[in-house]
Amino acid sequence: MTFLHTIFLAVLIASAIPILLHIFSRQRLPLIKFSSLEFLKKLQKRKTRRVKLRQLILLAIRTLAIAALVMVFARPALHSGEASGSAASVEMVIILDNGIHSSTESRDGQLLKLSVEVCRQLVELAGRGDRITLIPSALPRRTFTVPAGQRELIVDRLAGIEPQFTAPDYDRSIAIADSIFSTSDLFNRELYLISGFYGSNWDSLDINPSTDKVRRFIFPVGQKVLDNLSVSQIRLKNSIIQRGDPVEFEVVFNNYSKRSVDDVLVSLYLDDERVAQASLSIPTDGVVTKIFSVVPEHSGLIAGKVKIEDIDPLPVDSRRFFTLNIPDSSRVLCVAPATVDSIVLSAALSGGNTDFIRLYWGDRTGWETGSLAGYDVLLLAGVNSVSAGAAERVGEFVKQGGGVVIFQGKDSDLAELSRSLWQRLGFAGARGTIQDGSIGWGKFDLQHPLFRGMFDKTGSPRSPSITFAVDLAIGKNDQVIIPLSNGRPFLLERQVGRGRALMFSIPISAEGGSFIYSGMAAPLIFRAVGYVNSVSEEGISDWTTGSNERILLSSPQAVTARLEFPDGDFTDLPPRSVVGGVEYQVSRINLPGVYNLKLNKQITARYAANIPLGWSDLQKIDLDKFSKRFNCIILKSDTGDLNEAVYTARFGRELWHPIAVIFLLLLVAESLIGRAWRKKR
Repeated sequence: MTFLHTIFLAVLIASAIPILLHIFSRQRLPLIKFSSLEFLKKLQKRKTRRVKLRQLILLAIRTLAIAALVMVFARPALHSGEASGSAASVEMVIILDNGIHSSTESRDGQLLKLSVEVCRQLVELAGRGDRITLIPSALPRRTFTVPAGQRELIVDRLAGIEPQFTAPDYDRSIAIADSIFSTSDLFNRELYLISGFYGSNWDSLDINPSTDKVRRFIFPVGQKVLDNLSVSQIRLKNSIIQRGDPVEFEVVFNNYSKRSVDDVLVSLYLDDERVAQASLSIPTDGVVTKIFSVVPEHSGLIAGKVKIEDIDPLPVDSRRFFTLNIPDSSRVLCVAPATVDSIVLSAALSGGNTDFIRLYWGDRTGWETGSLAGYDVLLLAGVNSVSAGAAERVGEFVKQGGGVVIFQGKDSDLAELSRSLWQRLGFAGARGTIQDGSIGWGKFDLQHPLFRGMFDKTGSPRSPSITFAVDLAIGKNDQVIIPLSNGRPFLLERQVGRGRALMFSIPISAEGGSFIYSGMAAPLIFRAVGYVNSVSEEGISDWTTGSNERILLSSPQAVTARLEFPDGDFTDLPPRSVVGGVEYQVSRINLPGVYNLKLNKQITARYAANIPLGWSDLQKIDLDKFSKRFNCIILKSDTGDLNEAVYTARFGRELWHPIAVIFLLLLVAESLIGRAWRKKR
């Protein structure tokens, strides 16, 4: 047991007052001489014993009443294992969860509003000598500390806190709290963590175990389990995108609940116009994939989203944004030093949609110093070597969404190319050359997107004869689209940032064999150019909220860009000239949606931002295990009075309420006994 106000214990000495009064005010019976009457003497002795008994009872009642009154003011409490039992000043640190889950709507209201109300009540509990620190977990850099005498500043700050669509930084918040406690000069130190405590991300939280000087409290808000639906992924099914062609989207929907959901209405929007709609049934804890096929009305940069139309507790994951670039044409920069190579390429790329493919020819050495701005695809055929500067520019060009197609040269410097250009693109390099007229194609997957529409269901390509090929090493992330009959690659694919690179192991001329004379050469070259020019599956959703982004444009002009946010706000981005173009740094992405990058008031690029995956499960963690793991005290929302719950957690269970009742009962007993005695006297 402990006492919250030990100073009042000194007043216990007042309980001796009735004893002293009893000792010094005892009635002394006067001696009266009378005749010897034994009966009267016996009666007097009996009477005296009764009087003494009543006096002792009243003495005990009065003494206990004074002691009980003192105990009421001293506020005794049963000392629990976590409670400190001290009423000294408190260093109070409150970590308020305003991350992704704080926008969740429960039956009691929005989680952030519930958390803010709890935080406001905690602030009101602070004493005059206490100090309060508020840490919003999604923006820990906005930590705010005031003495309790200025608590209205904290209340004002709470009114301005909004839900953030970024992952809360619990580790950073805990580190700030530990730093505050380590430098605090106050005796008591308390950490309050207010959150919905949903999801598995709490398992990775690293909290130092509590010590006698730091007490940790957790306050869960919201329901224990909430049924939630989410749009978790959007994949582009098309390998080649051209205007007027259908575009297929593969969308993944998740059901995070213990019941199946039927007739869920979902829609696909392009430029805020609904272009497709479907009704889905998703089983318990299930996943459903839906294919949407639409024909965009125009080309260019298009903003889109997929949305679950039904009401959901976490609206932010019920929609997912993407961007789509449907080019009017494919601008191809061709570099082919040998005349025969340029003739073959020109013939192959002019046999298809001539309005779509636009060829530009680069000088065999001049292209290395020129800018790649304005081109969609770089096609290199028979290039013997590439300078380090040009290799770096090509690497950045592909990372930012460009495409590159490479054909070998019989006299190329393979060692130099492996060190420069191929290394920049991530290819493993060359192991040597293969010269064998008996080599052809091996078996390959005709369902690869590159071959879509090239063969019918029963047809199969006829293998050309390969007389010369570069023995390309296969890297970890390389995909062999077409193998040779000896198992070595004929055509390699590699994803490089937001772009693609295709590398053929043969020359485009007759030196490589009969490939250029086959019926496969022209359509394969044409589709290869269109394939690397199309956006990849990963490219339709570029940014994640909470991240810092880097934009690299292959623009020759270093001008200030304007980035427009989804909510209509904007910021100006200063340029920085780098190898490969102009770089712009984008600070923390806070809002999901589509961002527009403008140069000279024209939209140059669009980027889709979505919340990070893994935040859709709205089931609370096991709070008992969590509290035992980190030695925390759980303050539950159903305890009624938060004031009482906090004081109980701080000091143990207070006993002054029953002691006050005992005090009142003693007063009543003293009054009744004393009144009855006076009547008899």
